[in-house]
Amino acid sequence: MTEQQFLQQVWRPYDSITTDTGIKGRVQNVCFPTRSVRIKMPDGLPEWFRCEQIVTHTSASGETTDLDIIREQQQIIKNLEAQNARISEAKRNTEEKLHEVRQKLEERMRTPVTADLLKQLNVILNLVREKKARAEKLEDCMEQVSEFLEKMK
Repeated sequence: MTEQQFLQQVWRPYDSITTDTGIKGRVQNVCFPTRSVRIKMPDGLPEWFRCEQIVTHTSASGETTDLDIIREQQQIIKNLEAQNARISEAKRNTEEKLHEVRQKLEERMRTPVTADLLKQLNVILNLVREKKARAEKLEDCMEQVSEFLEKMK
């Protein structure tokens, strides 16, 4: 790896590297002035390796350059924006449905209840009038029967 490539990489702890001798290890420290990396050896003590000795560098997240990380972050932002748009749309649809339901309930409470009450009240008044008329007729008939009985006696 050249010095320029070394400086373009994003180094994090626990990144994996492979050296020119085939040693694989995990990054512990990075020294930019000397362009070297201290790696934890698989079965030994940590050692420092200069950038020329590093063959591959794999980040724990899979991205090793600033541009790759920027692309990854941009993709995350796009996904979050899409998710936000879906949530906003669902919220808007729910608010519209709730508004429609509220209007229907308000309409039902205003118009039909009053009309139904007036209709039922008129029915009750008519029934009371009919009952009163029958009672009057019955009283008249009873008086006539009493008078007829008085005449017969």
